[in-house]
Amino acid sequence: MGAPDSGTLSADPDLLRRVFDNMLDNAIRHSPPGTTVRLRGTREAHGWALEVADDGPGIPESAQAGLFERFARLDRARGRDTGGAGLGLALSRAIAESHGGRLDLVRRSTRGAAFRLVLPDAGPESSERSEDDARVPAVPISQA
Repeated sequence: MGAPDSGTLSADPDLLRRVFDNMLDNAIRHSPPGTTVRLRGTREAHGWALEVADDGPGIPESAQAGLFERFARLDRARGRDTGGAGLGLALSRAIAESHGGRLDLVRRSTRGAAFRLVLPDAGPESSERSEDDARVPAVPISQA
């Protein structure tokens, strides 16, 4: 029996869009011209995974430990106008965790980087959510 091709997440679509935008923006910004940014979504046992991978310079091992900390930037010489404030990955991870998920660096080589966002299914109880949960809409998703 194969994995179902659709499911439901209890999620804030605007916050998840910020995570997706950050993942894609980082991959595009750090990829050399003419290379490919790969986006892959897969169904997992109890949720969904979205992976964004690039062919950029990768993330040095010395920078990996603090990568998800606030104000972390790989190239300290870049200013906020060209490199951001160093908040994107920290905020994205916090959003993932607030949804019961996680955001991790999965490719640790010096050639390219890959980040993986995993979010849990809402489960069958999503139709019986409490009033507090009703503020977070159930978002139907499907696998292409």
